[in-house]
Amino acid sequence: MLFSFSLASRKQDSNSFSIHPLVHSWARERLTPKKGQEVAAAALRMTARAVNDTVNDIKLHNIGNDRHTIQHITRCSKLALPYISSIENGYEQEFAEEWEAFAAVYHYQGWYSEGETMLKRALAGYEKALEPKHLDTLRVVQNLGLYYHDHGKLDEAETMWKQALAGYKKALGLEHPDTLNVVQNLGMLYYSCGKLDEAETMWKQALAGLEKALGLEHRDTLTVVQNLGTLYYCRGKINEAETMWKQALAGFEKTGILEDKAILDTYYKLGVLYEQRSRPAEAVMVFQHATTGYENLLGPQDPATLDAADHLALVRKMEADRDMALS
Repeated sequence: MLFSFSLASRKQDSNSFSIHPLVHSWARERLTPKKGQEVAAAALRMTARAVNDTVNDIKLHNIGNDRHTIQHITRCSKLALPYISSIENGYEQEFAEEWEAFAAVYHYQGWYSEGETMLKRALAGYEKALEPKHLDTLRVVQNLGLYYHDHGKLDEAETMWKQALAGYKKALGLEHPDTLNVVQNLGMLYYSCGKLDEAETMWKQALAGLEKALGLEHRDTLTVVQNLGTLYYCRGKINEAETMWKQALAGFEKTGILEDKAILDTYYKLGVLYEQRSRPAEAVMVFQHATTGYENLLGPQDPATLDAADHLALVRKMEADRDMALS
């Protein structure tokens, strides 16, 4: 009947539909405050299922960039929170999973403060419903550490990652990839703080463990090799840096993973190393790869693309001048 009076419409190529604002207002006015909270909680459950399905399809950016979804989550969360917080333990874990899913949506939209709030709610829910060392709890602790690290809250990030590391060691052991991933993150944090000795210790530990658990050509292992190369370069250990970067890039080439920003950055850094050591022929090869990759990934006018192109032109000139001098 609503369709027949154009008070509801189904969206094209979709299983969803919308209703006229007047119908929405009428339906909302008929709800008691408690019933409204229950309906908002039910809406959050459905939205969380849609988000999780999207994550499984590796298309989170589609729903994450939909501002209507963000507004829906924000509004329903505000309405449903009193109802959710009064529920007995049976629902705590369920809504913890939902807060965690919504944190990903907020992150993709750039609402970092709201994403952090959602992760804190998820952590509180998991800690209440599960053991503090449960893997779901530890995953959220780890993700909170990433949030803090990405936004410059390094002390908070260290606290979270040390907590996660202690939990993973107890639950999975030191040689499990999930444990070693936290070790790798702590290395990243110490590198960001300029604590290079601590960073090197963490990354060497992560590398030894990941190589044993996953193999030398696994992406996680290669990422640590890549990071160690950067650390060695910063410490002036140029030969060690070159060895690590070449090893990482050879591994990534075998896996077919090349157009990734971090990997292209390694091509660029290796080119700078060759340029500084007056090895223009080798520099041309890696700068060419970096320039093409940046252009495909970021566009021809991105600063990274333009910078790599400038270096490519310089080392080509350096190579031409050297050839002319030799002739």
